[in-house]
Amino acid sequence: MNFGNKIKEHLKNPYSLFFLVNLLLFTIFLILNLTLPLDDGRWRAYHDCLDYLSLSGTDLNYNFIFPVKNGYAYPHGFTVPLFYKLWGPNVSNIIIGQRIVYTISVAVFAYCTHHLFSKRYLKYLWSLSCYVVLSSWACLEWSQFPLSESLGHSLTLLWLATLIYYENKPSRVVLILNLLILIFLFFSRDNIPYIVLTIYVLILLVKLVTRKKIRATLISLCFAIAIFLVHNKSVIAGERHRLPLTNTIAVRIASNPDYLAWFKKEGMPMADEIGKNFVGIDPDGWNREKVYNMYDDSTYKPFFKWVVEHGKPTYVKFMLTHPSYLFLFHEDWSKMNKKLFNDNNFFFGDMQGYTAVFPAKLFLFPPESLLILFLLSLPLILISRLHLYNFGVLLLSLLAMLLINYNSDAFEVSRHMYLNFFIRELLGFLFIFFILDNLAGYQKTVTYLKNLKTNPETKERLKKLLPLLVNLLLFVLFLIFNLSIPYDDNQWRSFPDSYDYLSQTSKDINYDFFFPVKNSLAFPRGFTVPLLYKFFGLFGQHVNNIVNCQIILYSISVAVFAYCTQHLFKKTYLKYLWCIACYIVLAAWSNLGWTQLPVSESISMSLFLLWLATYIYLENKKSTLLLIFNLFVLTLLFFSRDNMPYLILCIYVLHLGIKLVLKQKITRTFVSLCFAILVFMVHNKSVTNGERHRLPLVNTIVVRIVSQPEYLNWFKDQGMPMAEILKRNFPNINPDDESHIKVYNMYPDSSYKPFFDWVNRDGKSKYIKFMLTHFSYLLLLEEDWSKMDKKLFFDNSFYFGEMRGYSAVFPSKLFLFPPDSLLVLFILAIPLLFVSRTHLLNFILLIFSLAAMLLINYNSDTFEVGRHMYLNFFIRELLGFLLIFFILDNLAAYPKIGVYLKKRFPNLIT
Repeated sequence: MNFGNKIKEHLKNPYSLFFLVNLLLFTIFLILNLTLPLDDGRWRAYHDCLDYLSLSGTDLNYNFIFPVKNGYAYPHGFTVPLFYKLWGPNVSNIIIGQRIVYTISVAVFAYCTHHLFSKRYLKYLWSLSCYVVLSSWACLEWSQFPLSESLGHSLTLLWLATLIYYENKPSRVVLILNLLILIFLFFSRDNIPYIVLTIYVLILLVKLVTRKKIRATLISLCFAIAIFLVHNKSVIAGERHRLPLTNTIAVRIASNPDYLAWFKKEGMPMADEIGKNFVGIDPDGWNREKVYNMYDDSTYKPFFKWVVEHGKPTYVKFMLTHPSYLFLFHEDWSKMNKKLFNDNNFFFGDMQGYTAVFPAKLFLFPPESLLILFLLSLPLILISRLHLYNFGVLLLSLLAMLLINYNSDAFEVSRHMYLNFFIRELLGFLFIFFILDNLAGYQKTVTYLKNLKTNPETKERLKKLLPLLVNLLLFVLFLIFNLSIPYDDNQWRSFPDSYDYLSQTSKDINYDFFFPVKNSLAFPRGFTVPLLYKFFGLFGQHVNNIVNCQIILYSISVAVFAYCTQHLFKKTYLKYLWCIACYIVLAAWSNLGWTQLPVSESISMSLFLLWLATYIYLENKKSTLLLIFNLFVLTLLFFSRDNMPYLILCIYVLHLGIKLVLKQKITRTFVSLCFAILVFMVHNKSVTNGERHRLPLVNTIVVRIVSQPEYLNWFKDQGMPMAEILKRNFPNINPDDESHIKVYNMYPDSSYKPFFDWVNRDGKSKYIKFMLTHFSYLLLLEEDWSKMDKKLFFDNSFYFGEMRGYSAVFPSKLFLFPPDSLLVLFILAIPLLFVSRTHLLNFILLIFSLAAMLLINYNSDTFEVGRHMYLNFFIRELLGFLLIFFILDNLAAYPKIGVYLKKRFPNLIT
């Protein structure tokens, strides 16, 4: 075989051809980079440059690896000085060396990640995208400065490239190379070790979830921890943590009294002086000079000594115990995009050479576009387990970089964010190419449709898949319609509850956040709603953003509920009709309107739907992961509204009793009940801490108990003080007229202190005992049932006003199934219920859930009956559809009823 034929044979291998194309791009990229004009000496204005050059001139010995602080200079890690030592003392040679290493790292990254795509043309486009993004001025021009950023950037690319390559094509050589790069990477910049360790831990978690082998990651993590300990010794020897911690404490801690008090409690000296002298420091303003002047001020010697000896572990502890600080919840997110993805022009000026042909700021993918692309590719990601892992690693890497870089040095935020830019831009291309690479997955759907008549297997698979696709389509339409509803910014302002939730949202996430104590202004709420509002605040602090997030969460919960309950029906057409019914009922303004207010009802309804959906699903299809998710949702649900725990516990107990009667397995229900009891005990502590049971009990006692002599005497016998005074001052209070104002005026009246103290101490337990010993009261037998329908199925329009958006096409009060019709439908379905044992369990569970809601919500707070009944509406309406569809689904069972009765009652039938 001649030389020409060898080349042709070699080029038939796609990997060889891609290698040659990548080599060509590397050569062009290297030539273009080396033709850039050398720096004109701007680097001389930066002390860091002089420090690196000075350290590179020292001997290569123990002190080079563990350099000690010398005068005013704080020595850096050995990686950059070591490379500078190899390249010589001339700064021009150092700049050329940095450009060569950076170009090599880009080529390696492009090659090691091309196998993420199956289509050949996407491999080439991906390689080209890597070179375009990584040749933008925001990335490339760090090589103009003798600083750590260029080498840190290059080593990060090499480490990430070899890590991804090894995870897809394991090789001991690649693993050893990856760990060798890791050593140099750790000593290039002092915040890198924290990023890498976080990424390794996250990779380990992703692998456990996706059930991939963890051995290599565990070895790498152990190796990284060992190198981290050595690196930590180097940092302490050179006191390199002193200035970043000083800057952060002066800028972010001194301006927050709560943070400052925490550090003072941890032993930080001169806390009061720092709080007084450095409050309001702007890291981007001229008053930052005050902190620079502090460095040489001997009066702060005790503070600097503490920072060097105890500052770093204390600051790490602070971040771990203050997630609201760590996750930037207190930051102004309208300005965060610029901070987190800074173009760095301040450091190296205008673009030079060939990079000038690019736009001034090559930001192709704003964070919002990344989110949209991620959602578009999400179905494909879930199908492709390999890509699920890779995307999880890259997304979590970006998150780790954002948080750690932002929290490392308050004065160096924009400078430290250089890594975030290229990760974000490459993620954008990665999403697009992944969608294009999997278009064949969409084409298979067309093939399924064409082969329906000829391929029974395809028909069966499509039959199972189609309800999911229909539900997904309805969800998208439902979400779009919901987000299109105009928001009324004035509607919520008349509700004190909204201000309470928004106020609690601004507090730090700590022990007091989960167990808030009553203050003079308000009774604190459970943590779920404020916690989610904190998360929603990442997308903007305005109430409109909270409303949009509530709409999204609600829409997701409706989709999950519709999907998880489809399997209750055997006939396919009923699955679709049920799905449509769910969206119609839950799009009614009585349900949807709650999403327009920053109060707990919307989130509580969404969590209840998620809990009930997954709970019903688990009864038919077992899944340990889904059970864990169900219990997680349960925990959030318990702390969303204080009547929820009683409701859920009742449902669990009733369900357990039903299973025992039907002789079904009770293990999962029993485990869930035990878990719910534990969470209930924690919830009860939170309620007692915040005295959240006080006002509901006061309202109920004054309205319902005081007017009944028998009930009042019972409470008096149980030790309730001031019974006669209450009887005299609050006769016949009507919660629906102006007489209830007298109760509101009672709240701040100190003359009722003995009564309030009793309510706080014993009121809840005595009221529960009262209901359990007075069934006529508990079961509402003494109520006027001619008026109860309106009370128990309240339309809630008083709270969120006239219907808006698409929901206005519905009737003003969408009550499809009055209680009487439910009773008729249930009687018609009774024979079928006893034939179908599984449906019997589900129906009794739902009916008892409705009954429990009615009783618990009605008896919880006399003044909030209409408002607390928001859950009853949708449960009642869905029960109506459920009964109708169950009857239709089991029409074939009617002939079996005679057989069933003949077996059970032979004499009667004869």
